[in-house]
Amino acid sequence: MCTYARILVSARAALAVAAALALSAAFAAAARGGEYHVYSCRTPAGQPAPTDGWSEGVHSGEDVTLNTCGEASGGLIAGMDAHVAHQADTDKATWEFSAPASELVSQATLWRAGETVSLANPETAYMFWMAGVADTGSSTEVFDECGSKKCQRKGDFSTPFSSENRVVVPGNALGSRYLYLNVSCGSLVSSCASSEAGSTGYAAAIELFAADLVLSDTESPVVSAVSGDLAEAPTVSGHSDLAFQASDGGSGIYEVIFKVDGEVVSSVIPEEKGGHCRDVGGTSDGLPAFLYTQPCPAAVNVDLPFDTTALANGTHHLLVSVTDAAGNDKPVVDREVTISNSATPAGGAGETSNGGETSRGGTGSGGSSSGSGVGVLGPAVGGSSGVGAAASTVALNGAGASTQATLTAVWRGHKGERLTGSYGAARTVEGRLASPGGAPIVGAQLAVEELPASAGARSHELSAPRTGTDGRWRIALPRSITSSELRFSYSARLGDALPVATRTLTLSVRAGVSLRIAPRIARSGGSIHFSGRLLGAPIPRGGKQVVLEARSPGGRWLEFHVIRGRAGRGGRFGFDYRFRLPGPARYEFRVLCEAEADYPFAVGTSNVVRVYER
Repeated sequence: MCTYARILVSARAALAVAAALALSAAFAAAARGGEYHVYSCRTPAGQPAPTDGWSEGVHSGEDVTLNTCGEASGGLIAGMDAHVAHQADTDKATWEFSAPASELVSQATLWRAGETVSLANPETAYMFWMAGVADTGSSTEVFDECGSKKCQRKGDFSTPFSSENRVVVPGNALGSRYLYLNVSCGSLVSSCASSEAGSTGYAAAIELFAADLVLSDTESPVVSAVSGDLAEAPTVSGHSDLAFQASDGGSGIYEVIFKVDGEVVSSVIPEEKGGHCRDVGGTSDGLPAFLYTQPCPAAVNVDLPFDTTALANGTHHLLVSVTDAAGNDKPVVDREVTISNSATPAGGAGETSNGGETSRGGTGSGGSSSGSGVGVLGPAVGGSSGVGAAASTVALNGAGASTQATLTAVWRGHKGERLTGSYGAARTVEGRLASPGGAPIVGAQLAVEELPASAGARSHELSAPRTGTDGRWRIALPRSITSSELRFSYSARLGDALPVATRTLTLSVRAGVSLRIAPRIARSGGSIHFSGRLLGAPIPRGGKQVVLEARSPGGRWLEFHVIRGRAGRGGRFGFDYRFRLPGPARYEFRVLCEAEADYPFAVGTSNVVRVYER
């Protein structure tokens, strides 16, 4: 065994002892349950994030563990003082991630950089390394290491999300609660000598800039004390009440979901826990993402009204369930219920008709000399004075314009305010604009504003739709649109600075990537050429990293090379690969394009190309 390998084995053994002690009391079998992302130090979009779950290990007085995640390019730092000698396999500085007791780390991607200095004695080495614990709970698995004359640096300290910094934790280091960042002295003798400091100011340093951790939670919520008409009465009407208590010892109580006849009609987050229990997005696998390891409250008392008037009279199947942050659910109510609501007259007491519009009586602020109903604007007329005169000189926005208009905006064919889809797909938003009484506002012009989801992006306006005779409107979005926040707004008078009604929808667009490989049949030892292009724009000035992945048909995708799609070449990239293992074998290749702060697309993958090695 070479000298460095023996040094590393010694250092691994020291950590293995500590890990075994922790696991003996806390390890649980890696049963896979619901899952959710936790971002540490930075989100994938580059925004600052807490470091919940990370703790500083014991280190000697001269060495350091620092949390600089709040700084522009900072992270979690473990460093060894260059100016003192260090005891072999004893002196080290460590950051440890520990998931909550009932949860396991099932996936992890880390962005780190590290550096060590070279020592004159070949029997000694300062080193940095990252480790997890095998899902059997029996051994420590090192998955990233550096420390000898052959390896003194990995990654880029100045660019947190550099492709050089990205490390995907392999499966053999997952399935427990723990991950470790370490710097240490490894030696076959007694100690590592003092030395000149490296560029980081330390003899060895590792800095974690961001972590995207997926935690697995196998526990479902517990529900008790269910009461209310919605749970007990055979026939309900109007706003019916539902009350219950819920608890969850893992990720916490997240959402209450109402389904009628198999369709989701309502969802409520009963307690956001000061904003902790809020999905911050940025994922492409359909899982929620949070900034805390136990984001949602462990117990809640829920008392919710449910509006039955939106449902047709008759018998319906009602399913109300509560979920935790990982998506594990528990039914609260699962029953047949009869809806019985009486018809509501078109015009109630205190209502008058105003040019075909229904408006509630009272003192109005419109331009009509006789005074219109609250929030309903009368026709523009001249000859008045004061505030009314100023208002009357501005054209009303639509027949029946109202300062209390109701605006709806939905994704056509989809439920919810957030839509995720592929690049280049057709997408339509539609809605309705109505007065307080429900009558349509006809011929009104809406404003549509798009804010791309990339750092420093500025909003811009899209083509503005008009409402039809029924108050409905529709807009087809450009197929080249990026991940964006879309804001739809209505102003009662044309030219008003502030709208009276707004709606916001969120669009997450998966990055579009094309891939070609030639030849498709290659001999053993032969080469193939990858070429492709990022389909969406804008591309960051420095290019956009893409990850080449391969697998045997039906196997797990494995990363084998990282390259960049260049901005100046329209996002094009290329790479040559030579087969090193003997054939025959069949392979599948694809390109993975991950989220970055200055690239307004979610994670996306290319088409899959099959290659045969003879």
